[in-house]
Amino acid sequence: MHYPLYEHKKSSALLVDKLPKSQSGDYFYPDGANLRTVFIGTSFAPNFIRFIPYTFKNTRYIRIYTSKKETFKILKNNKEQILEYKPQILIFCLSPINIIDFCNNVVSKE
Repeated sequence: MHYPLYEHKKSSALLVDKLPKSQSGDYFYPDGANLRTVFIGTSFAPNFIRFIPYTFKNTRYIRIYTSKKETFKILKNNKEQILEYKPQILIFCLSPINIIDFCNNVVSKE
């Protein structure tokens, strides 16, 4: 299926700083809610990254790859990056297939 993409009416105000060779990066939208959020997601997340940065003033997107079990130790693997960014909101976007691995590893003793 094909869905038409519409550019946000204030897309020129969105500042994007992507990490080299990565889909991850930081987004700044001056008209967004004055909140800092970290958006973590699998292959489903790029569908939402078209909208999320326009919702919040500061968004850090962390793309995770589902091919490795270690990936789902999200909080352990990205702890420093998340704490440094000091988000007020954490958003997770995972496929239903991956949710069991995610829950087993995120809710851990670490």
